[in-house]
Order: sequence, then structure tokens, then C-alpha cells
Amino acid sequence: MKKLTRLTVVMLVALIAFTSCNKDKEKEEMEALEVKTISNLHAPGGGYGGDQPPKYFSLETGKEVASKSGDWDIAFSGGKIFTNSGVSGSGKAKSVMLTGTTFAEVKKAPVNQLKEDTAEALAAGKWYNYDIKTHTLTPVPGSIIVVKTNRGNYAKIEIQSFYKDKVVSIDNSYYYTFIYKITKNGSTVFEK
Repeated sequence: MKKLTRLTVVMLVALIAFTSCNKDKEKEEMEALEVKTISNLHAPGGGYGGDQPPKYFSLETGKEVASKSGDWDIAFSGGKIFTNSGVSGSGKAKSVMLTGTTFAEVKKAPVNQLKEDTAEALAAGKWYNYDIKTHTLTPVPGSIIVVKTNRGNYAKIEIQSFYKDKVVSIDNSYYYTFIYKITKNGSTVFEK
């Protein structure tokens, strides 16, 4: 009977310690997710085959990638955003445009909605409104792009501006400013 009681106590202590460690690890991962800001990413492009190549970008490193053959997740070209998969690249990235929400409200990646780029449509969707009078692009309010990266993590992105230093003018166009948050270890959760 003593052995059974000792074994029960040991197992109970181990279970509590294991549960506590897992909760601490989850808490660490959630606390480590920071909002990153990318300012003035210049991407005049013109689309694939246009005047200038797209700007390839890794959400994992937060940096531009030199070429299409590199480890990129999304690419910017003029007003278009490409995902590294399907017709746009050989990667495993997928994306979706969520509408009618805010950056803070997107707490989890909608895994079943993510898609590859196709010849008919870019998975990241159309993120902007075009003003025919001023010939300017402005982000559609409530539009958030969610991306599954090549490495299997998830990012949520809010395009904030298409203009250098956020000064709306045709002369300042093709400079993306956006914020994003990326998960770690394949987690789909951005916020608790």
C-alpha cells in the first residue's frame, strides 16, 4: 500500500510539473510574439515580367530576399502581393485576405482558408481601394492578410501605406509600409 501511495504521489508531482512547464512554454511563446514594422519597402515592379522584378520578402527574417529562387514568403510588385506557391513561386507559402476585421481581432490563423496563387487570382487578394480622381491606392479598412510561411509558421499582416513615409502622393508611390506578427514553432495562434 505504501508503494502505491508513493507511486501516486510521484506521478501527481510529475504531472503537475509537466503541465506547469507546458503552460510556461506556451506563455513564453505568446509573449515573444512582437509586432514588427516594415517601412518604405520600395516595390515599383509591374508584375512578373514587368519593368522591375518584384521585391521578395521573408516574414521569418524580416528582410528582402535577393531572388525568386530564395526563401521568400511574399513578394511585392506595384500594387500586387504574391505568395510563394502556385503560379507565383516554387515554395510552400499560402495566404488569404480577411476582411471586416482588425489586426488585433485576428487571434488565430484560418488554416482551412489559406490558398496558393493561381492564374485567376492572387491568394493575398486585393488589399487596396483605387481613387480614380487622385490616382492613389489606400488600404481597404479591415483587411488583414494571413500567410503560412515556407517554414510552416503563420503571419498576419496589415498594409498601412503604399507611399514613402506614408505621404500620399503619386511621386511617393510604391513604398509599402506594413506591420506583421509571426508565430513560432508552427503555432496558429497570434493572440490569446
